Amino acid sequence: MYADSKTDTLNITIIFLVKLKFFPQNPLLTIDRLIKIELFKIYFKYSVGHGPRILANFQRERPMNNKKNNADIIELGLGDALLAIHLQNDFLPGGRLPVAEGDQVIPVMNRYIDRFTQRKLPVFATRDWHPKNHGSFIKQGGPWPEHCIAGSTGAEFARGLHLPVTVQIFPTGTEVENDGYSGFESAALKKQLEKLSVSRLFIGGLATDYCVLNTVCDALDLNYQVLLLTDAMRAVNVHRGDGEEALNKMISKGAIPVTLAMIQ
Repeated sequence: MYADSKTDTLNITIIFLVKLKFFPQNPLLTIDRLIKIELFKIYFKYSVGHGPRILANFQRERPMNNKKNNADIIELGLGDALLAIHLQNDFLPGGRLPVAEGDQVIPVMNRYIDRFTQRKLPVFATRDWHPKNHGSFIKQGGPWPEHCIAGSTGAEFARGLHLPVTVQIFPTGTEVENDGYSGFESAALKKQLEKLSVSRLFIGGLATDYCVLNTVCDALDLNYQVLLLTDAMRAVNVHRGDGEEALNKMISKGAIPVTLAMIQ
């Protein structure tokens, strides 16, 4: 089911944006851009799995301006960094806590990594690194099966993931009571971003509705500009629609959805 007409959808979206006072939360975006983001969310709802393609089509019509004011692409430059979230064996099909289609994220993330390494821009990665008695495990009264136990094969990065030798890795969930949902749980991540004068983060990984969501929200709270790699993430969807809800929350908070086709 799709909106009956684009005109009606635009009118409804404008009212929705005003009611939410969306524009003041996104001072770098134009009203037209915000409308397109809202349209992306509407179409994503009814086209699960096709959201990135739809967004790319919208962007080809009138792409987002980047900091170098190029109307056709998002040009990478100083101050940019890539942050890959929890791309580990246990979160892939066949792992202890598999994310559906999680393996499909790997080749796309590799292409993002290539873009950043070719320009000698920093690449960061987070990983769950749990003790055997981690509080999130079912045996300890938590919601999840055992996963990503420190030093285990399941905690290793996906075999096909081409992290550069210069990658900086930040473990999460290293303490029994720390969930490890956000990469910023490690104070070292923020310190390193500051050291390298990073202001714009490109974030993707697993899973959309947990570790990506929490990392993105923390990054926005810390005043980083966040570009959300919508074609390089997948959701757990413990409850139907969790991934869509997480995506909406990140965008509403200020994250900008992008795809690989938009990155120069």
